[in-house]
Amino acid sequence: MLNCILTLVFLCSSVVTVQSCDWLRLYGDLSNDSMSLLDQMGGEMTDQQCPVPFPESFYRHIKKISLKQIIQLYHGNRSSVSWDHNKTERFLITVDRQAREINSCSHFLFQGESAESWELIRKESKMHLERLDLLQARLPRPSRSAASG
Repeated sequence: MLNCILTLVFLCSSVVTVQSCDWLRLYGDLSNDSMSLLDQMGGEMTDQQCPVPFPESFYRHIKKISLKQIIQLYHGNRSSVSWDHNKTERFLITVDRQAREINSCSHFLFQGESAESWELIRKESKMHLERLDLLQARLPRPSRSAASG
């Protein structure tokens, strides 16, 4: 999971121009609101484990994009570094394989619309919102002068 988070942080920091993103300044408030509302929607969170990979397809997509970007970074001329050629190639082959096979492990179990299913969805929603909080906390904060100008 940490690798996923670090990959997402890498992707976000290399693709998103944080300086002009007002959303990041508001994210903390919005996140706190959504977490509070999730807690207030019902009683205690269920202890049941969720067999539904929710929303794993999104995370798989982000991982795949990140892995492909890592591969692209290494396509330049690496003659200035003294890296072991065989290990570097094995690394690239391994990352490429991860990118190609990332969707092969997807499973989806539909549980219907029972109260237990909805409680699992609420629990998983909270877990993934917490994941997003971790990502957001690692992103650099835009300066107020750059965002307003």
